[in-house]
Amino acid sequence: MRCLILSVVLFCSLVLQAQEVEKVALSYENQRLESVLEHLSREHGLRFSYSAQLLPLDKPVSFEITDVSIEDAMRALFANNDIKAALIDGQYVLKHESKDVLDQVPKAAAPNEGSIPATEDLNFQPALNRRVLERVPMQREPIVWRDEIESEDLQQYQRTLGVERPVLQQYGHKTEAQLVLEDLRDRFEDNVPNQLPAQISVLPHMSIRGDSSDINNLSVNLLWGKNTGVEGFEAGVLFNSITEDVTGVQIAGLGSTVEGEVQGLQASGLFCATGGDMTGLQAAGMFNTADNVEMVQAAGFANVAKGNVTGLQAAGIANVAAGASEGGQVAGAVNVSKLVTGVQASGIANYAGDVSGVQIASVLNVARKVKGSQIGLINVSESVEGASFGLLNFVRNGYNHVEVFTQDQLQMNVNIKFGSRGFHNILEVGRDIKGEYLGLGYGVGTTVKMTNRIDMGAELVAKQITEDDRWFEEVNVVGQLRLTASFRCAKHLSIFAGPMLNMMLSERIDPETGIYGSGLAHDVILSHFEDGTSTKAWYGFTTGLRF
Repeated sequence: MRCLILSVVLFCSLVLQAQEVEKVALSYENQRLESVLEHLSREHGLRFSYSAQLLPLDKPVSFEITDVSIEDAMRALFANNDIKAALIDGQYVLKHESKDVLDQVPKAAAPNEGSIPATEDLNFQPALNRRVLERVPMQREPIVWRDEIESEDLQQYQRTLGVERPVLQQYGHKTEAQLVLEDLRDRFEDNVPNQLPAQISVLPHMSIRGDSSDINNLSVNLLWGKNTGVEGFEAGVLFNSITEDVTGVQIAGLGSTVEGEVQGLQASGLFCATGGDMTGLQAAGMFNTADNVEMVQAAGFANVAKGNVTGLQAAGIANVAAGASEGGQVAGAVNVSKLVTGVQASGIANYAGDVSGVQIASVLNVARKVKGSQIGLINVSESVEGASFGLLNFVRNGYNHVEVFTQDQLQMNVNIKFGSRGFHNILEVGRDIKGEYLGLGYGVGTTVKMTNRIDMGAELVAKQITEDDRWFEEVNVVGQLRLTASFRCAKHLSIFAGPMLNMMLSERIDPETGIYGSGLAHDVILSHFEDGTSTKAWYGFTTGLRF
């Protein structure tokens, strides 16, 4: 019985604890309202709906509150900044509390059931919706309008027309959704452009059949043509200009500009510029620009995508993707992308935020996080899940160590290791106790983590040995293959030891005896002399401390 009572009490306490409201703390100092809303969406998962024309997004906000629920924090934030807010279907619908035409419309207690009265029965000013919808695109296809409308239906109309969702409130016997719908209908039902089978123009407004507000299936521009849209084929000797979209093929001797989207082929001798998305092939002798690109951008000089690229960017000099690049960027000089999934290859340098794939450049690769590989003379990253292969690899959160160690020939040595566990660089200097030999070396290595404290490593190092104060007059190089095991005995300290194989190539001639070869070698297991070069090999041992 006691166990049952204890279980019930424990269960009730857990239920009450689960029902406790999470407390938050917010602090903003002279931040734009738009930045505040973005922060709340990102950090607290809130959703907001508003019209950019009705909300002062540039308004500076200073606000601080602690140890309250998120709902109370939102009420205080919006009240302090003259913002009306309503929580509808899990999102905050916002509107600025200004004394404008919205506030002059009489409001009823509740809407009537059944049919909605005609617009002329309301004290409604049309300026309301023209202000809400200051800028809307021209609609090609007729829209089927209905007499009655709900807010969900209005959203579908607005997506079709490409306009923002306004604040929804109740005015008289009509919702603002109904009023906005009526205004949309007035603005669009008589604004469908003509569609013509063909047109020929010499200059803008100098054409045979059609004018600049028409959509053409076939368009031929002898010098420069300007039209609303193309659904088919357009060719221009010099320039083409389209104020809306192109579906099909657009080619020009010098350049083509499209303010909307392109689906198909856009090709010009100098440039192609698309204000919207490009789906298909965009090819130009000099440069291409578009918003989002899907498939291929190819240019002799440069490609620029203001959004994301899904496919291939290929240019003689440079490719730029302001968003993500999924596929490949190939350039003669430089590639730049915010996020790379695939391949980034250039003749000189690559720059990316995060990389999932491979970066290949003859000189420099720079990235933030790499999941894959970097291949270049110099590679720079914040972290690497894979390996960076190059002469110098700098990984901020990588395999970066200093070692102090001894060997059987050069008893005093120090080196630095930098890069990743999979592949790191080694810069090394060593000297013997008597001061007869000085070695300067470079090498590469790899390390495998066996347990939390034990690592196994393999290294290949080449050192130029200086004897008789002769630095680089002749080849006097010892190559070392080292196999080591290390044990981490403290947070930043390990001990290591292991065997090594030495092989020395020397053109040195002993000034006293006249014998070829270096005096560094001993207990030789292999000795060979040919064409003035002495080759010797022997075993050795190394041990030391790693920091």
